[in-house]
Amino acid sequence: MAVQRLSVDRVASAKRAYTTRRVNPEAMSTLITDPTHAPTSGDLVLARIDELGKQRRIELTTGRRAHLFPGDEVIVCYGNRYAPDQFEAEIGEDLSSCDLVAAGGIASCELSRNERMIPSTRISPIGLIGDTKGKRLNLKDFAVQASGPVAPMKVVLSLGTSMNAGKTFTSTSLVRGLKASGIRVAAIKATGTGAGNDLWIVRDAGADVVLDFTDGGLASTYLIPLEEIIGSTNRLIRSAAQQGCEVAVVEVADGLQHLETSEVVQAQDLWSDCVGVVFAAYDSMGAKCGVDMLRAAGHRVFAISGRLTQSPLMVREAERSTGVRVYTPWEIQDGALTPLIMNSAVVDKDLEARGTRTHLAKRGDDLPSDAYRIRVMVDEPTFRPLVAKPAHEGDVCELLKTLAEKVMTLEITNICGAKVRERCPSRTNHRSGYRRRYWDTGMGRIELNVPRIRKGTYHPEFLHSITIPRGDLALLVGQAVALDATPFDLARLLDRIGVTQLPPDSVLALSMEVKQKAQQVGLLRLRRKPTLLVNQEDPHSLPYRRTIKDEYGMIGGYGGDTDEMDPFVRVETMPINRNRGTSGLG
Repeated sequence: MAVQRLSVDRVASAKRAYTTRRVNPEAMSTLITDPTHAPTSGDLVLARIDELGKQRRIELTTGRRAHLFPGDEVIVCYGNRYAPDQFEAEIGEDLSSCDLVAAGGIASCELSRNERMIPSTRISPIGLIGDTKGKRLNLKDFAVQASGPVAPMKVVLSLGTSMNAGKTFTSTSLVRGLKASGIRVAAIKATGTGAGNDLWIVRDAGADVVLDFTDGGLASTYLIPLEEIIGSTNRLIRSAAQQGCEVAVVEVADGLQHLETSEVVQAQDLWSDCVGVVFAAYDSMGAKCGVDMLRAAGHRVFAISGRLTQSPLMVREAERSTGVRVYTPWEIQDGALTPLIMNSAVVDKDLEARGTRTHLAKRGDDLPSDAYRIRVMVDEPTFRPLVAKPAHEGDVCELLKTLAEKVMTLEITNICGAKVRERCPSRTNHRSGYRRRYWDTGMGRIELNVPRIRKGTYHPEFLHSITIPRGDLALLVGQAVALDATPFDLARLLDRIGVTQLPPDSVLALSMEVKQKAQQVGLLRLRRKPTLLVNQEDPHSLPYRRTIKDEYGMIGGYGGDTDEMDPFVRVETMPINRNRGTSGLG
């Protein structure tokens, strides 16, 4: 075996890729240059840039994307790649010329590519990097170690129909929503190809702990045995729990039809602490198929999100066909799913109890290809699609009565310093029955049971507020219970009826309860109507709508960018060249 010394200066001058960030440069001491040496996934390699292709920049260990030039030396990792929107690649048999198939630092041999992709950047491996004894360095040697007991931690899965369905943006939104409630959150990516894009965005979103499979010792998870992926993911989850996280948002790359994703999702022992799934879909058909598959695998689907939320029509189709609520990323960032996640228990994965059966067709079965086929047979439907009916005054009054009762309960709890029958040092008062009062609204008079307290008196502010005109009240209620409503819509309603003292977390929880009540009475609206404003200086002028900027502001931080950007996709692509061959290799 040909081994030579690797100088400190040469290591320092080479561009070290993101995938190698856990490896201390001081450990890089030798260079194994035998060209017949067979590389394995995770091996570190010093390579030279021969010809620039798709990857014109390399993501450094710091996250900066450095420009590449022919002749540059880079330190990357060997790994396989599976990316339907980009490349398929596998590790070669020796140290001969290969490709840089991912800007995060993955060396492999390109097998196929998406029609929109130009060829990968060509590289020549100079040698595998070893320690002082000439033993090759592999990411597994630097993986996160997590042993010993850990506190229970809720796990929420972020899955999707395919690459670029919106999984990472959904994970980011979940992190934002949970952090807004003061919850300590971990963001974990369990599978994929080594790159920092997804980690940087969830870190920017406020995640307390950010880990991916490279921290677990894997440069890429494609063609890695399932046992190793499970071991890596378990270590990452345990590491997050040891660091005091209450919730882990775990993303699994690619779609449910990918063999690796199917295996990971079906690994029930891995998800023993999973409370549910948020499923990102590209379209309504994918949402329907994905939700059915996940239910058959024993998972609870909290919500649907992803690219389809850009189309109100697809949102309607998905909700009608699956019976699952579709949430936009902005709603999730506002915390719409936080109460559901925090109040959920671990899912019972007993498939027979759920009335479903699932058959996994293995690689060896008689199938037209070697992919998993998941056949879902639902014995009895376990859900009902949402059905909206025209609003009646009685239904609106019933909803307002429920809202008023819950507001009074929250206010009395705050006044007494404790919940009903709760014994605690913070208690300063006690409840003392009820008295009947009437609330005059634009929809009619509502009879309420107003709580009484032993010390002092309690008078709800909204009973003495100015009556809102019927049309305005109907509009506010409709906006607060619409499928695309956020807690801010409920806050507007509360403010108009005279409730101004509730904290944001109470409004968030109340928003979910009000929507559930609206669904029960049939008021859940499929969409919101635009808000029309009246010029106060000229009451006779026609009503008008707010400008887009005033209505939506700088959505998610993307509105101020000079370049057009889709928040769901960060993949650079080329326009299709109709003159190119259909193989993608020419």
